[in-house]
Amino acid sequence: MYAYGNGVAKDGARAVSLLRQACKGGDSQGCVMLGVMYALGRGVAKRETRAVALYHRACELGSAVGCNFLGARYENGNGVAKNRARAASFYHRACDGGNAGGCMKLGLMYDTGSGVAKDEARAASLYQRACDSGAAISCNSLGLMYENGRGVAKDEARAVALYLRACDGGGAADCTNLGVMYDNGRGVAKDEPRAAALYRRGCDGGNALGCSNLGFDYSKGIGVAKDESRAAALYQQACDDGSVIGCRNLGLAYEYSRGVIKDLARAVALFQRSCDGGKAAACTNAGFMYRNGLGVAKDYIRAVSLYQQACEADDADGCQSLGVMYDKGLGVAKDEARAVVLYERACDAGDLAGCSNLGYSYAHGRGVEKDEARAVALLQRACDASEASGCSNLGLAYERGDGVTKDEIRAAALYQQACDGSDTWACVRLGSAYWLGRGVARDDVRAAALYQRACDSGDTEGCTSLAAAYELGRGVPKDVSREMALLKQACGPAEDGQCTYLGGAYERGIGVPKDQTRAVALYQRACDNGYGASCINLARAYLLGLGVAKDEARALPLFQRECDVGYPMACSNLGLMYASGLGVKKDEARAVAFYTSACNAWEPLACNDLAWLLATTQEPSLRDPKAALPLARKAVHLSDSKSAAILDTLAEALYLNGLFVEALEAERKALELEPDKQEWKDRVAFFAKAVK
Repeated sequence: MYAYGNGVAKDGARAVSLLRQACKGGDSQGCVMLGVMYALGRGVAKRETRAVALYHRACELGSAVGCNFLGARYENGNGVAKNRARAASFYHRACDGGNAGGCMKLGLMYDTGSGVAKDEARAASLYQRACDSGAAISCNSLGLMYENGRGVAKDEARAVALYLRACDGGGAADCTNLGVMYDNGRGVAKDEPRAAALYRRGCDGGNALGCSNLGFDYSKGIGVAKDESRAAALYQQACDDGSVIGCRNLGLAYEYSRGVIKDLARAVALFQRSCDGGKAAACTNAGFMYRNGLGVAKDYIRAVSLYQQACEADDADGCQSLGVMYDKGLGVAKDEARAVVLYERACDAGDLAGCSNLGYSYAHGRGVEKDEARAVALLQRACDASEASGCSNLGLAYERGDGVTKDEIRAAALYQQACDGSDTWACVRLGSAYWLGRGVARDDVRAAALYQRACDSGDTEGCTSLAAAYELGRGVPKDVSREMALLKQACGPAEDGQCTYLGGAYERGIGVPKDQTRAVALYQRACDNGYGASCINLARAYLLGLGVAKDEARALPLFQRECDVGYPMACSNLGLMYASGLGVKKDEARAVAFYTSACNAWEPLACNDLAWLLATTQEPSLRDPKAALPLARKAVHLSDSKSAAILDTLAEALYLNGLFVEALEAERKALELEPDKQEWKDRVAFFAKAVK
């Protein structure tokens, strides 16, 4: 009662004294509760080892709860050396003593083979025992086993019953799992409105996947009225709660402007976050953004790395996308045989683009012996399943008579089908058919319109073909200036992106001898063509004196120019220059403005630097530790807690706001990332004194 203030004033020290007497007198429950007080540091200094000793005594006195708590300590290494086999033995004692949690945890260990030999049948039996004792989460675990036929005969109806039991018992994840069964008609009649209602229950109960699934239903109008804004809000909630699927879906919403304002940079950040969390499809999405320079500077090598990561995690689209990079020699040495292997892997996994690309390889003998019949079969399979690239490549086969009887009318129809499916290359081929009158009546206006459509979608061949139309005045008025603009659009950005990447390689000595002077020359070349990322790299070189004489005054206008057009990293660097007086008169108010602009655009270093400035500045009109705290938290969130320096800023902000325990925890995380850094050790010691 004293521990929780039930009927009396809360008094942790008094509670500890009474519990100590009870435990000494052989009361196992008293020992358990006293252990909890030591574990949490309530009414007594926190001592994990003392908590372990008390749980041990409680267990020996016959407390199943004590055995369960002791098992958890050995499993996680809290207050005692981690020993999963030892943990399993205590969970066993807890379970035999009637503790549902012990049965559940022992079941999980048998399920995963942690501390004991993997035994799914034994796990299912333990989950059943825990479920029967009221542990809803075990009902869910058992439901998963029946759903997938692990350790028990597959029985989806039984899985549904277990999910329902767990959901009615308050399990949010169980409601979501039950919703999936209703969504797909597995073990129960398909009922999409019922599924949506269950996802809502899961979401309202804090299950992130429930929010993500409900968001998907709103995005498509499945079981609920279509509402893309509502979908995006649910994806955001799911992502904030740790759902990698929610983050990916939110990224797609930002990429395609579904329920939110289009923001490609935000989409990239979300795809990366989801990818880092283990969602392979999100790695493929991020790779696509890097390959095409959408929301980020074009970076083929980064794209290859992301596609490789996705493919290794069995994402078929990741494998076919990686195959394209090998096929074209983008970011890797050209290797058509390797591309074929990847296309085949993707196709076998059901990826139709992989089948289409594999068909193209067989058609042209690229990386594999030429086999036109095999090519046509693969392309027809892809096209029949509405894969646009399959139709376009099959159209090419009919146009040329490769593996089929030449048929330009059939070719034009296939190009039309593919173009309607958003294959820009097919739009260009169809434009050429109208330009030349092959398979269709000659129509220059129609041809130019198709070239324009492809060019507007980023197809460089479409831009080049449209430039030819403007040069000749066919289908459009003759216009030399428009022709030149299109040629620059077709060839400039790709070349400039490559210059930027190559400059980075020379700057860091990655794959080439380190040569910062060469890097600066490449940055200058691309920057002169208006490529913003190169201008930022060039400015940084001048700021730090990398490959050029240090010239802060030269760096300033470059950062300013790119900040003005929306590059958050440039704004962040301007903030640094004004905050530190580098090349300009120190002006912390100006620094705050630049940092704020960059932070609002999700630049983590800007949020971090802004938080530090507001927390530590000696300028009274700017100092605001309270405002610094949410900014520091945002920086940690954007950096996925992987930056020690950013965690240190959070610790400082927490400390200045009187949150000493949280400050210590944040600094300890910083030290875990950089265990040899003395500064973090000193800071941990400082915050530890504040806690005491």
